[in-house]
Amino acid sequence: MPRLDDAFSFGSSGSPGSGHDPSREVRPAASRSALRERPALIALIALGVVVLAVVAVTELGGPGEGSIGDAAPIAGSQQVRVPALGDAAAVFLADGRPVFIVHHEDGTVSVVDAFSTHTPFGVGTLVGWCAATRTFDDLQHGSTFDEHGRYILGPAPSGLVTFETTDLGTTPATEQVGARQLPAPRTELGTPFSGPPCMSPAEAIVHRIGRGQLTDSPAAAAGGTLGRWMAVAGVLVVTPDDAARLCSSGDATITIGPSCALVSGVDGSGLLGAETTYRSDPSIWLVRTDGTELTEPTLVTGGEAG
Repeated sequence: MPRLDDAFSFGSSGSPGSGHDPSREVRPAASRSALRERPALIALIALGVVVLAVVAVTELGGPGEGSIGDAAPIAGSQQVRVPALGDAAAVFLADGRPVFIVHHEDGTVSVVDAFSTHTPFGVGTLVGWCAATRTFDDLQHGSTFDEHGRYILGPAPSGLVTFETTDLGTTPATEQVGARQLPAPRTELGTPFSGPPCMSPAEAIVHRIGRGQLTDSPAAAAGGTLGRWMAVAGVLVVTPDDAARLCSSGDATITIGPSCALVSGVDGSGLLGAETTYRSDPSIWLVRTDGTELTEPTLVTGGEAG
């Protein structure tokens, strides 16, 4: 069974690293007179650089496929395809919000939020769908919900958010997703499950982020589209002033660099504990922005870019 651990457990802590980085050394440039003496060679080198750049972009499929690009909202739709009877599928809504659409064995359909309602220290996680037990599981902290999103066990304070749906009467079957509905209270227990539980994201259906939907610049995400969910590769860092920041991996290992963005709503002192600095493992995060800071940081467990 998943751990019933109320602690936020995926990160690490310690002091910033230090040391000499040869790649940051400034090397002397060639003199202007020397450059003027070799115009043909310079032109040839420039042409070669352009050719290599074109080849690289062609092979990588452009910034949307083979590289981590600029901040962009996650693409999705309010009209979602219904999976086969008894199955569930991980999809994104029009604002980039991750949800599951479940085709219950009695023929009814539910759309259930992927955000766990357990958010220790203001940091969220996504649940996964475990087909073996027909449950939604917060594999990071141990909460479990039934296929309708109702609470079964663990530290979560309630069930999962669900959404109104309308059958569009199409073939293949498609549902129009409507307004969010309040989650069922913790006291309204879901159906007990049986069977072997999923113990890792590899055993569950989870939301995965494509490279075209991922940025490695939290600062760029902070200036992104209001109200839309974005995916950021980075490290959550809390410094002794209790400020929480999301940084690219390179900036976070040395100091708070230019790619970092402040994150609101995080209990920095809670994450710090007795340590002087807190750093999570490099991860993929879902975030939104208020125009200057990132909000609602949510760990995408098992959601590596494909």
